[in-house]
Amino acid sequence: MSVATGQAAATEPVIEILKRQSFDPLLHTAFRTANTSPVVDVVLTEIRDLRAYPGPGRPDPFALLFRGPLDKALPQSMYVLVAQAEQVFEVFLVPVGMDADGRLYEAVFN
Repeated sequence: MSVATGQAAATEPVIEILKRQSFDPLLHTAFRTANTSPVVDVVLTEIRDLRAYPGPGRPDPFALLFRGPLDKALPQSMYVLVAQAEQVFEVFLVPVGMDADGRLYEAVFN
């Protein structure tokens, strides 16, 4: 499960389950990695609904596709992504390909 984190008090983080609606206004927005050196910029290029299956899991699964630069590869891992509006998201990114425009990464919420 992926979470967004914030700071409610000096020692207690706020954790919420991310929803597709959290990302809809951020489509085509640039994000920067806050936990890598050097920082890598990625752009949210696609938001896709996934099929929900009976049983445990999200009733509204979705996936995010990000595009990053060709010259800076991110391995599969947890990343803290900061949007230009300073919104902070912690997501698990998986490299899923590359094309002439950059490297592609997917985050699945199911």
